[in-house]
Amino acid sequence: MKAVARRKAVQPHVCGPGCHHDHHLTGEQLFHAPGESPSVRSVTRDLSFASPVAGAAVTAALTRCVEAVRDWAVSGRFLVGHIKVFAESSVQENLWLASTGRKVNTQVSGGWDGAALTALTLHVTAIIFGPDPETLQEIVDRELERELVQLQS
Repeated sequence: MKAVARRKAVQPHVCGPGCHHDHHLTGEQLFHAPGESPSVRSVTRDLSFASPVAGAAVTAALTRCVEAVRDWAVSGRFLVGHIKVFAESSVQENLWLASTGRKVNTQVSGGWDGAALTALTLHVTAIIFGPDPETLQEIVDRELERELVQLQS
């Protein structure tokens, strides 16, 4: 498993080896630059498949998508707030994926893995500190499209 890259703490001043006072950093200083707001990409897509696709195949594809966005963020030393996916199928089965920069957590409803899916509604949200919104949108859309094209072929 890859280690999560965290931004260096922002110090209010530079101390030398003889520093004898406390440093009280805020959560904002510990985890991202002061005043930095996260970039957010949230998208909902209705999909239909010409031939039925197994729920397990959708899970694998969307997991790769989340991992690709996560790995891109970590390699850029950006802080992942969260990356989440919720898929609602036409046969009343659901998939949830989530990552906060580490492993991808997966939860499925009872019959998801074996379901023959012909349509689904896909909700994807990525909240990441560091990149500009346009770049985050480009990365999320590119990785999502890459996996959806493979599912539909």
